[in-house]
Amino acid sequence: MPIKYVIEIFQGLRPQAVTAASAESLVKASGLTSASVRINGGAQAERDILLWLLASCAPQPLQNQTNHQILPLAEGENPPLGQVILHYENSVGTATLVGRGLPAGPPPQSQDVSQLKNQLAGEYGLAGISGNWMLDHLTKLHYALSLVPRDDRPALRGVQVERLGLLRAGVGGHNKAKFSQEAGPWTVARGTLQVADAAFDQDRLGFYGGATSQAWPPSVQAILHEVGHAVECANRRHESWENATWVVGGDPAAVRQNQVDDAVELQIDAEELGRRGSGLPSARVADYNYLAETYEQIGTWIEAGNGGNHEPEATYVTLKSQVAKKLSDGLWDVYRQAIERWCDGEIRAARWRQKYRTPQGYITPRLAAFSRYVGDNGVGKNLTPYAMTADGELFAEAYSFWLVDHDAVAGHNPLLSGYFDAGRHRQS
Repeated sequence: MPIKYVIEIFQGLRPQAVTAASAESLVKASGLTSASVRINGGAQAERDILLWLLASCAPQPLQNQTNHQILPLAEGENPPLGQVILHYENSVGTATLVGRGLPAGPPPQSQDVSQLKNQLAGEYGLAGISGNWMLDHLTKLHYALSLVPRDDRPALRGVQVERLGLLRAGVGGHNKAKFSQEAGPWTVARGTLQVADAAFDQDRLGFYGGATSQAWPPSVQAILHEVGHAVECANRRHESWENATWVVGGDPAAVRQNQVDDAVELQIDAEELGRRGSGLPSARVADYNYLAETYEQIGTWIEAGNGGNHEPEATYVTLKSQVAKKLSDGLWDVYRQAIERWCDGEIRAARWRQKYRTPQGYITPRLAAFSRYVGDNGVGKNLTPYAMTADGELFAEAYSFWLVDHDAVAGHNPLLSGYFDAGRHRQS
């Protein structure tokens, strides 16, 4: 079954003149045949408020529903807030107070925005944290990252975290956060995790977890959803970065994409080659002709590759072997070495494409394995409405709820929570 609770906006909900009698009267008017309150300690007035909230928020007409809401625990202009689970089933209602105040995790070491950015970037190996972050929002980023298992944290290395106002809504209206990377065999950037204003819209309305685990702000789940995407494609991103740093050489931290783009080009000067070919003794003419033909053939491969049609790995392995045999004369060393290095690069690129490129787009082995597991075991994709839009979104939704509300994922299907429990999500 899907995750069975929702967060709603209850407009203008403010307890006034609440007594035990008025709360009981409202319960009857709501249609509930039974109503109870679960709370550790608390004054009678707080119990009355919870009963009043249970009746006031009851769905009309009555239907089975569970809400995880941030609600007032007293009357007045600025009442104390609480984390309240409202459960309705067969006209029986239960209000459970799982925490007072807003959900919070372990406090960060620093309360200074600049220092906290540096702390998080250093602790998780991020490329940086940019944008206009308020301390409250940066603290929630801290909560989210603190929940990422240690074995998954390498997926965060080199990721740039950005704060922005608006994010264009994607499939399913998703506009809270986004993880992205330009997939390619030579990509330097390790990925960007963008967090928009909308990620924090529900933090004063409701929470995730709380029933059998700690409650977390909804923004934590939104951020961890994107971390799930980063985990799913971690190997692909890392191999792209390794390829890029290999082709340039030197300090990996100093590598820039324009350097890589230049380095992967075949470094042969056609005009200089033509000058060397004039006036050659007959014994070397065959070598020159072979080199010129090879250079022309490589040009056709490059042009086809620019259109998306790349040669397989075997093409470059064969070419490298042939060049080594046929251009043994020292006169051609600079050309032979350039072609051999270009072949080495294209072999890396071909292996990358073989692993990640499919007719449906770039599908990582982790996602492919997850999709097979879900299909083979009849795991429903309806964990959440957004999870149903794509297998990649099911992976990210399951990953994030596995961290903020494990029992909700297990309640959907224990095979799904077990997949992450066993660490299969990080295996390729």
